[in-house]
Amino acid sequence: MDDNQAKISCGICANEISSFQKKSLYEHPVCSKCYHNFAIRRQIAFLLDVILYLFTVVFVLVFIELIGLLLTDNSVITGIETLLTLIIFLVFYMKDGFVGYSLGKYIMGVRVINRTSKKPIGIISSFIRNLPLMITCVPIIILFTIYKGARIGDKWANTYVIWNKYKDKLPFN
Repeated sequence: MDDNQAKISCGICANEISSFQKKSLYEHPVCSKCYHNFAIRRQIAFLLDVILYLFTVVFVLVFIELIGLLLTDNSVITGIETLLTLIIFLVFYMKDGFVGYSLGKYIMGVRVINRTSKKPIGIISSFIRNLPLMITCVPIIILFTIYKGARIGDKWANTYVIWNKYKDKLPFN
């Protein structure tokens, strides 16, 4: 780096960033390593949530089918299946509303907070944040565009994701 250029430090690890390594996270400069590590944490958290959701749906449906073998009225089983599937569906879309965590986010050390108050989000904000996931193919698009920081749902709900370990660092505070 030439002496006339200002030296830029990563907002997370504080290491000096070359212009080649410089990335932007929530409009703050970060190094390539921190940028990718944060995005990968978010991706793994999302995948863990999806796997947990699918496992829960399969478990509940198998359980209901087993109960159905004992009962003779199929309309009761259908009603129970529909109700439980709807409940599981709603819980998935409100998953980040438990003090800003879903199980995947908790495991990966990231959390969703309100952009204005800086407090963990609740169930309503989580539902709004996850609404775009209802559109076909959006979950896959999000997995590959999460590097940009805020996703569509974050803008709708006025939220963003922080890395707990670095919650006091520039991109997250």
